[in-house]
Amino acid sequence: MPLQQEIDESARKIFTDSYKMSIGEFTSLYKDEEVDINPEFQRLFRWSSKHKTRFIESLLLGIPIPPIFVFTNEEGTWELIDGLQRVSTILEFMGVLRKPDGELYIASKLEATKLLPSLKDTTWDGEHSIGKALQISIRRARIRVEILKKESDTRGKFELFQRLNTGGINLEPQEIRNASMLMVSRDFYFWLKNMSEYPDFVITINQTEPAAKTQKPMELALRLLAYREVSYDGKLDANEYIDIAMINLIERGIQSSNYTDAFYSIFTLLNENFQENAFMRFDGRRFLGGFTLSAFETIAYSLLVNYSGWSLRTKENDHDLVDRVKSLWSNKTFNKYSGSGVRATQRLSKLLPLGAEFFAK
Repeated sequence: MPLQQEIDESARKIFTDSYKMSIGEFTSLYKDEEVDINPEFQRLFRWSSKHKTRFIESLLLGIPIPPIFVFTNEEGTWELIDGLQRVSTILEFMGVLRKPDGELYIASKLEATKLLPSLKDTTWDGEHSIGKALQISIRRARIRVEILKKESDTRGKFELFQRLNTGGINLEPQEIRNASMLMVSRDFYFWLKNMSEYPDFVITINQTEPAAKTQKPMELALRLLAYREVSYDGKLDANEYIDIAMINLIERGIQSSNYTDAFYSIFTLLNENFQENAFMRFDGRRFLGGFTLSAFETIAYSLLVNYSGWSLRTKENDHDLVDRVKSLWSNKTFNKYSGSGVRATQRLSKLLPLGAEFFAK
């Protein structure tokens, strides 16, 4: 396909509009619930007090600020795609930013800056208010709003969000995916989130606190769903494959009670037999070290695809599972492609088929 044709076809997936409006106008839209700043977004991205102060300082000094991006949902209201921290900082300073339960955040105080040391402890209202003149100055400051129209397709929305948010704040791939899910399909996001919080799953994957904060449990739950439902061709980078698979799954409306039941049952089985050892290395005598991604991919994926054979809980089945997991660590193919130096393309291409056969019932 000629390059120009590819450009034309891809561009048609995204419909946009833009115009400038005052911060006061945008704040009014937010108060009237015509702009949605998804509460889940606020958990993913948070600026420090110093960073917030520097942004308010920019407004006071008349420094132009970057545009914000919104998309128009089915109800006609706007949902924020990019600019969360800027918008949240303004609303929080004004004392109108809402928590997920509808209550207001405590209005923020500013810090002293190099250029404006008198900002220290100033607030929007009250005894240390910045004053009416500066309030008006901030309300009248103008921002450009780029609008992604509802006619844009799912993949176009995801591409736009991912490109806008890759960079700047240091985010892990799953943090970007989670925010993308919230934008594209909240139902899918919360369905996947609920599975990733299943106690038996949490115990067996045994993630560190820093890993949990960067959404690793949700990434692992998504990986399993992707591996089972979207064939891996062995060519794509692992993160690119998961991105594409996620959109595919959302478009198909894949969330179902059948998959949920299988997911819960498999991790209950693993927890009852291994607890946090489920995906650790077995040295012939005991389980050692921490969570191993290659073991997780091979074992958990394979139990899911062979779910009908493992769903019947018996002592014989439990003994069989324990023996197979232990013997996996002496399998030559598994050891060859599960090391840290193996590329993800090779690992997935070799270990997913191996596991499906190794744990067949």
